[in-house]
Amino acid sequence: MIVAAPLRDLLIRLDAVSPAQWDSAAELAGDDHTATLRIIAARRAWWAPDGVDFPGLTAWQLQQLDKPDAERRLRWGSLLVLDRIGEGGMGVVYRGWDLAERRWVAIKRLRSDSKEKRVRFRREADLLSRLDHPSIARCFGLVRVDGFDAIVMEYVPGQTLYSKVMRLKKAGKGLGWRQVARWALDAVDALEHLHSREIVHRDVKPGNIMIRPDGRLKLLDLGLAKLTRIDDPMARGVTVQGQVLGTCDYMPLEQWDDGRAVTAAADLYALGATLHFAFTGEPPHRAVTGYQLLQSLGRGDTPTVRDRRPDVSAAFDELLQTLLAREPSERGTARDLKWRIGRLLNESSISITAKGDAPTATLAAKPTQCDQSPRWIDRLADGLRRAGRAWDDWLSPASPATRVARRERFIVRCRRGADHVRRLPWRDVGRWLTTGAALTAATVACLTRL
Repeated sequence: MIVAAPLRDLLIRLDAVSPAQWDSAAELAGDDHTATLRIIAARRAWWAPDGVDFPGLTAWQLQQLDKPDAERRLRWGSLLVLDRIGEGGMGVVYRGWDLAERRWVAIKRLRSDSKEKRVRFRREADLLSRLDHPSIARCFGLVRVDGFDAIVMEYVPGQTLYSKVMRLKKAGKGLGWRQVARWALDAVDALEHLHSREIVHRDVKPGNIMIRPDGRLKLLDLGLAKLTRIDDPMARGVTVQGQVLGTCDYMPLEQWDDGRAVTAAADLYALGATLHFAFTGEPPHRAVTGYQLLQSLGRGDTPTVRDRRPDVSAAFDELLQTLLAREPSERGTARDLKWRIGRLLNESSISITAKGDAPTATLAAKPTQCDQSPRWIDRLADGLRRAGRAWDDWLSPASPATRVARRERFIVRCRRGADHVRRLPWRDVGRWLTTGAALTAATVACLTRL
C-alpha cells in the first residue's frame, strides 16, 4: 500500500477522491490511512450523478492501490476505471465513469496486441459506430490505453440471459413464454437492424444478451461480426477459409463449414437456440464432443421445447422449430419473425366474451413494436369483424326499440399495455364493428391513441 501522503495526492490527481472527501475521512481516521480508505469507500462518490448512491471507492479500486502501476490501472484519459466486470477471448471489460461526458461507460480493452486481434478489435469498433438501435449497446469511440486498444461503449446494467436462466433453474423455476417472446421481439428487432446494414453477428447466445433492470434487452459483443458486402474492405477482415468462429452450442451447421460464408440466417438459428435455452436451461443439441454435435446437426434433429415445457404456446414452439431448421432458406428473415412474434403476443388480446346478457369485445389498442405492419392491421380488422358478428347476433332477435337500448350497453374494452383498460360506449366504435367492415387508417390511428 502506498503511504498516506502520496496516496492522497494520487487519488486526488486521478479525480477518484476530492480533497474535501479525503480530509473529512482522514480527520475521523486519524493517522490510519487504511481506515481513511474504508471511510471513503463507505461514503458516496463525489462525482456520482444525483440520485445514485455509488461508493467512493470500489473493492476493485482498493485492490489496485497495492500495485506499483495503480495510476495506469485506475485512470485512462477522461475515464475513471471503477471495476472489472467481465472478460472474453479478446479482451477484458471494465465499468467506468467518463468524467468529461458525465456518463457510465463499459470499457472493453484488448488483452494482447497481436496484429490479428487488433484488426478484429478495430473492426468491431467500426461496426458498432454504424449502429443506432435501442436494443444494441452504443459505441462512444475507440481509444488507446497504455499501448492497447479499448472500445468505450454504453454501460448496460442488469444480468445476462444465461445468468438469469441458470439462477431460475437452480431454484426450480422457469421463464414464462410471453416474457421470452417479448425479449425475442427486442432481439429480432436488433438483428433486423444489423441485417439491414449487411452485418451478421455470428455469436448470438445467452451470454451476449443482457436483460436490463427495466426488463428490456440489449444485444452485446460484435467481436465476431462480419460485413456481407464483398466490395467493402471491412468484409475481408482476418477470417481465413475453414476457420470456425462462434460458440459451438449456438452455431448452425453451415457456420461449422466456413465462418466467412454465413448469412443472416445463421443469426436466426443462433437466436432460436438461445430461446430454446431460455425455456429449458440447455441448448437444443447436447453433445460431449464436437463430432457428436455435428452428427446431431447433420441429422436435423430438432427437439421440441414443449417436451420439457408443455406450458409454452404450441405456435411459439412451431416458430422455434422454424428457426432451428437445418436449411438456412427455411428460417425466414428477421422481419418475418418480428411479425410472427407480434401476432402471437397479440393473439389473446382480441376476444369476445359474454357479461350478463351483453357480449363484450376486447381489442388490443396499443401496438407492440411490430404492430404497424400490414399483418397486424389485418389481425385487428379480423377482431373488429368478429366483434361485429357478435353484435349482429345479439341484436337480431330483438325488436327495434330493444336494439336501440342494447346498443348503449354494448361495450368495447380497449387495452393499453398489460393493465389499463378503457371502456368505450357502442356509439363511438359501433360503425367499425359491422360484419365485413374495412379497417381504415383513421380507425387504426384512433384505436392506437387510446
